[in-house]
Amino acid sequence: PNLILYTSDPWKGKPAQLNAFSDLKKAKEYVNWRLIDVPSPNNQKETWVDYYWRDFGVPMPKFGRGIQIIRTHELYQQERMRNVVIELINKKDKVRA
Repeated sequence: PNLILYTSDPWKGKPAQLNAFSDLKKAKEYVNWRLIDVPSPNNQKETWVDYYWRDFGVPMPKFGRGIQIIRTHELYQQERMRNVVIELINKKDKVRA
């Protein structure tokens, strides 16, 4: 089984998210950044995604074995995804219909 971890969505900067940072002004700069590009509020070497994923990712084997985590920013870099995007662009009139 696969689990999609949305890492390319924009960081919204909701009040609770902003308040996780000690520097509110700096935190506001991250609004609309991809989640994978936002640093952890506690460790600039770690991402927002990795920091908050720990609570779910570490105990994951207790809930199911063989679960493959698919991070969207990695998926979008794969050749097969590029091929799908190119095909959709080439067939945009049919897709819109």
